[in-house]
Amino acid sequence: MIFVKNLKSISDQEWSTTEKYPGVRWKFLIDADFMGSSGLSLGFAEIIPGGDLTLHYHSPAEIYVVTSGKGILINLAS
Repeated sequence: MIFVKNLKSISDQEWSTTEKYPGVRWKFLIDADFMGSSGLSLGFAEIIPGGDLTLHYHSPAEIYVVTSGKGILINLAS
């Protein structure tokens, strides 16, 4: 199955948030809960200045692309 999505296609989707990650909100373009995908998740997140996406683990892996501003990614594996 091929998914073709863009940010406009999720404009009506509610932003997801949690108290676990203050200052962070996200929407999914591809995810098991929204598209029935298996082993693949793709989303768009906004992190406000001072926001905190703490270290966490899950499958599938995540890729971060910063489109504006800057942040610090702490890699505890090295």
